[in-house]
Amino acid sequence: MPIQEDKKNIDTASWSEIVFSLKEAEISAKVKGTGEKVLICFHGYLQNKYLFDQVVESIPAGWQVVSVDLPFFGGSRWLSKDPISPGFFSNLMQAIETLCQGKEWYFMGFSMGGKIAMAMQLYATPKATSVILIAPDGIRSNPWYRLISSDLVGNTLLKIISAYPQPFLQFTAFLHKKKLIDKLSYRVFRANFGTKATRDWFRTFLKVYGGIRIHLNDLKALQTSHPAGWYLIWGRRDQVISPAAGKIFSKKIPQAQIIIPEGGHMIIEDDPFAIRQLLDEILFSLNP
Repeated sequence: MPIQEDKKNIDTASWSEIVFSLKEAEISAKVKGTGEKVLICFHGYLQNKYLFDQVVESIPAGWQVVSVDLPFFGGSRWLSKDPISPGFFSNLMQAIETLCQGKEWYFMGFSMGGKIAMAMQLYATPKATSVILIAPDGIRSNPWYRLISSDLVGNTLLKIISAYPQPFLQFTAFLHKKKLIDKLSYRVFRANFGTKATRDWFRTFLKVYGGIRIHLNDLKALQTSHPAGWYLIWGRRDQVISPAAGKIFSKKIPQAQIIIPEGGHMIIEDDPFAIRQLLDEILFSLNP
C-alpha cells in the first residue's frame, strides 16, 4: 500500500543548479533539500539530470537529493582524452561530499546510470548505505549493446557502419518490423547512426565509457567490509535489460530486494508516479 504522506515530514524544496569542476570533467548537477542523508541520482543513456524530477518531487525531511548530468549529457563535459577510470568516481564523490556535508550516502541509477551507481559503490569513498537500481545496465547488458561495445568486434563493426550506415539502418528496420529487436533499441540505433556527426559522437562515447566494467564478485566482496542495502526495480515487460538479471545479482548478494512492478524498460518515464511510490517506501523505511 502506498505510504500516506505526512506533510510535516516532507521536504518540497526547490532545486539549485551547480557545476562540479573535476580534472577529468565539468559535471552539471542540481541539488534540493537539506539533511545528513544524501541521495545521488544518475540518469540513463540519452537522458539528463531532469529525469528524476517527478520521482523525487517530495522527499522525506532530513534528506538531500543530488541529480547529476553524466559526461556527454545535459550540461556536463568530458575534458580528458582518456576513458573514465575509477579515479573519476572518487573525484566526483569528493566534490559532492564537500558540497553536501552529508553523513549517510545513497546512490540511485536508472539503466546506464545503474552501472554508474554500482561503479560509485565500488570505487568511491565514502560508500553508500543503500543503492537503488532501476532497470540497471552492468549486470546483464542488452545483447545489441554488448556487441557494439566489445573491443575488437565492436570497433570493427563501428568502422563498417560508419562507412556504410544505410545498409545497417535498413537491416535494423527489418529486424524491428519482424519484432526481432525491441522498439527502444531500434530508436537508439537510428539516433546514433543516422548522421556522420552522431556516429562520431557515439564512437567517442563508447571509447570513454567502454572501460566501465562491473564485476559482481567485487560487489560481493565489498559487502563484507561495507555492507549495503540493495534495491533492484525492473518493469516486468522490460525487453531491453531483462528482469532475469535480478536473479543473477541476488545469487551474489542474497540480501538484495528485487521489486518487479508492471511496465517496460522506460518505466521511470512512462509511470514516474509508480516509481515515486516505490522510492517513497524505500526512503521512509530508511528514515525512521
